[in-house]
Amino acid sequence: MIDFYSQRKLWGTHRIYKETLKFDEIVREVFEESKKSEGVNHPMAVFAYGSPGRYELTGGDSDADILIAEPFKNQESDRLKKVLKKRWGAFDFSKVDVPPWSTYEDIETFLRTSLVEGNQVLETRFICGDESVRKEIESKKKEYDSPHRELVNIIFNRLYFDQYFKQRVRNGAKNIKYCNGGTRDFLVFYWYDRLCRKVDGEETSLSGLKQPKIKEGLERLMMEGVINGEQFGRAIYAVNGLIELRTDSLIANRGTEERGLSVLDDRLIEKLQKDFQYPTKERVIEFFEYVTRSIDEVVKISLERTLDIGSTFYGNKWKERIKSAYSTKTPQEERLRIPDIDAPTRIALLWGASNSGDLEGFQKLSKRYTNTTDWGTIASIACSPLCSSKILNEIGTGIAKENGYGYILRIVGRNNNTKKETLKQIAEDSTLDKRYTEVAKTALEHGSQRANNLI
Repeated sequence: MIDFYSQRKLWGTHRIYKETLKFDEIVREVFEESKKSEGVNHPMAVFAYGSPGRYELTGGDSDADILIAEPFKNQESDRLKKVLKKRWGAFDFSKVDVPPWSTYEDIETFLRTSLVEGNQVLETRFICGDESVRKEIESKKKEYDSPHRELVNIIFNRLYFDQYFKQRVRNGAKNIKYCNGGTRDFLVFYWYDRLCRKVDGEETSLSGLKQPKIKEGLERLMMEGVINGEQFGRAIYAVNGLIELRTDSLIANRGTEERGLSVLDDRLIEKLQKDFQYPTKERVIEFFEYVTRSIDEVVKISLERTLDIGSTFYGNKWKERIKSAYSTKTPQEERLRIPDIDAPTRIALLWGASNSGDLEGFQKLSKRYTNTTDWGTIASIACSPLCSSKILNEIGTGIAKENGYGYILRIVGRNNNTKKETLKQIAEDSTLDKRYTEVAKTALEHGSQRANNLI
């Protein structure tokens, strides 16, 4: 197969590990110096989450995902957090993402309620700061993580990713990160590994990690016999190649309106040819399709294995029930008879009805779950193109504004059925953090396509 990168000294998983080590050093030095110079004695700890939390920081122009944790807020800590964000922002990151929530109470709320922000906490890796804070956060992670949560998370996010990736296609060009088999799909292997560790009673902390989590997850799949050596080799080759392609793309787009994006269109390929001597467009696309297909193959295998594991908790018929629930071939009458006795099944039912275009079935299910407070169920309803503007308004102006549900506002903001009045109520709400209002603002000003392609 085509290999653009055989001459590089650092590439793929080794490269992202080295990039993460540099990230850690920057974060640690800035924190320790700033805390000292500002004379702050308040107990605080700094964690990496997202790709740097998993030792998977892509070089070139990546986000710095940093969580600051503390027992409670005060003026002293608020002052320091502003200083830290400004100083970290002086380094070569596309943006510094520090969640506005930091207290034990806030962190516990997101762990208990949200799949997205809850995952951000579960993915944290301690970098520096107060040891007592580190212990408290690790304790809360153990309290709220469980095989059940992992199964809900994997099933919701697989269905969500499949839809979201389609929304990130721009004028026929795929996004290197947000596509089936793209770099966002690396998370599936991490989640599978985390599920297995919870089932087996193994340590799930990332603190002792010595290699990217993507590699560790693939190694587990091979050691368990879920994939063979040939499949493992193709997947590692594909991971390495995709990391290099995304790194080069971020560098090529630095300083342009495409900064932080990696849509593999003609314009980006021309930049790659100019800056990195890439070959013809046809060869680049051929390579991209090969590596994403290789990763997607193993993603599907790991999901089958995930359903097998779920059956050990929910019963022998559970895997069959889940598959029937989300299959687009299941007739409405049969789907509505499936026992929705657990959260993964409820989520699968909603997605199955939505993806099959069964408006009546989707409406019946949505009505059935009207009073739910389950994050995954509410988010599944809000994702659907069959969801009415009325329900989107109820979600977007109601429970999604409550602490722990904020990410659902981003989902509401991306849905084409959301009316301008709802978008305005989200966008103009001064009590909400920017991360929860920016999609609605973009949809109002530039339309849904731009809103779906925010970084």
